[in-house]
Amino acid sequence: MNLPDDIKDSKIFFEKAEWEQNPEAKLDYLTDAIDILESYIEESKDCNLEVQKYISNIKMAHTRRLIDQLLSMKDIEIEPWLSYIVLLVTKLKSELEFLTETDVHLKQQFNNFMKIWKKELLEAYSLYEKSHKKKI
Repeated sequence: MNLPDDIKDSKIFFEKAEWEQNPEAKLDYLTDAIDILESYIEESKDCNLEVQKYISNIKMAHTRRLIDQLLSMKDIEIEPWLSYIVLLVTKLKSELEFLTETDVHLKQQFNNFMKIWKKELLEAYSLYEKSHKKKI
């Protein structure tokens, strides 16, 4: 299949993300790849069915790989951790939902990743709520 240059560029960023060990750099590559795909879909009037299917497949495959790699980031700081969650539940929402509904292992991987900073995040939110209730 003859792919548009934008799609080829996106694939390169996805591949870089897959092998990147630094969580922040991996996130940057993923974001760039997804942004390129979104821009292409938005701007392309002649996006044929074959290219649309390729885009869907590449997003699904790399979302699967990402979810499977999440727990290897054991020492991830809270900011990139939260950024991964935002990326997954916004830009990759349909892929995340499909994969976690159809694959028990991936669902467990994602849930375990969510737990890394969950306690701290809930504590911070609780403190935030308490401080704002006092002001009212």
